[in-house]
Amino acid sequence: MSDGIRDFAVVLATVAACLAGAGIPSPLYGLYRAEHHFGILAQTLLFATYAVALLPALIVAGRWTARVDGRWMTASGVCLVLGADAAFVWDRSLPVLFAARAAQGIGIGVVNAAVAVLALERHPRSDTRAAALGTALATAAGLGVGCVSAGVWAQYWPQPLLWPYVGHAVVLAVMLILIGRLGRGATAHTAPGRPVEWNRSRFRTSCAAAFLAWSLGGLFLAVAPALSGAALGTTNLAVAAGTVGIFFLASAAGQYTVGSGRAGPQPDDVGLWALFLGCCALLAAAASGWAAVLLLSAVVGGFGLGATFTTTLAVVNRLVPPARRGRLLPIYFASVFGGTALPVVAVGAAALRLPLAAAVIAYAAITGCGVAVLIARAAWRRGFARRARSGDRPA
Repeated sequence: MSDGIRDFAVVLATVAACLAGAGIPSPLYGLYRAEHHFGILAQTLLFATYAVALLPALIVAGRWTARVDGRWMTASGVCLVLGADAAFVWDRSLPVLFAARAAQGIGIGVVNAAVAVLALERHPRSDTRAAALGTALATAAGLGVGCVSAGVWAQYWPQPLLWPYVGHAVVLAVMLILIGRLGRGATAHTAPGRPVEWNRSRFRTSCAAAFLAWSLGGLFLAVAPALSGAALGTTNLAVAAGTVGIFFLASAAGQYTVGSGRAGPQPDDVGLWALFLGCCALLAAAASGWAAVLLLSAVVGGFGLGATFTTTLAVVNRLVPPARRGRLLPIYFASVFGGTALPVVAVGAAALRLPLAAAVIAYAAITGCGVAVLIARAAWRRGFARRARSGDRPA
């Protein structure tokens, strides 16, 4: 394996390892609630703490990527996530849980700001599409593996509020060693034959699509375990977490389909239509309580998230000039993580007054409407471009 491929793999593995830590608490919240006797409001605030810490850390760290070596910025973020694991293990009191989630958020924000640039720098060919595919796969895989592994451990092995974090800390320690062995990388450049033309409207549209895609992903992380348990009539945490695993497995399929060029000439449409259908299926699953419809929404919506995430990240990687990557790529990833966080906070707040199913139906409907607007906008732009081209042809 060449040094460039190995370095690129280390960067992606670091993203996946850190995001696995963010996914671990999702299936464990019920255990924390039973231990501390707190309600849905405290659970929502715990996740909000993570999101509120992550987003400014991502933006601020992004502004320093051109001045600070990306390796050491990544290592500092990993250390913060490692410190969060230590806090989860050391003390499970509610103040410490809030502090640990804040440390997780800051650490993951710093890591993602650094990796947004490092992934392009360390790719052997500085291929924007391949770097986008790798980053998207690592992000989805980390969240999915963290959630599923914690759910399986919680169901079948002892001390589920201890050992998942210990195992995760060991993985992070290994990643720190590998990061320390990375060499200094060259500045990324755009692949030959792909001229960069800055397009603010396209950038904003890509951020909006990524936000909506991850809104559906965040909604699944937040409510799929509860919905699947109710639909299947089981309290098995492994089964509940498995629904999230199916969602992110389908996401990987969507990422591969788009990243390998198998989605046809309009990959944007493939992802957006799958997202729209996934929102409709999730709405129907929450209304009917049918497990089969919930699984359908996981497969279709997960595919849509993966396809949309990979397509929009490839577009942003190609559009953003190298000199502005440190400032603009973190804005894109802030859209991703903002989309992940918003449904957890919104549905949690709504569930204080509404049944969970009603809150899910409302949020899925809003997300579906947003996706429908992007689909209509894309169709209108293509029609406008065709008319403009036909008008330029000589009579």
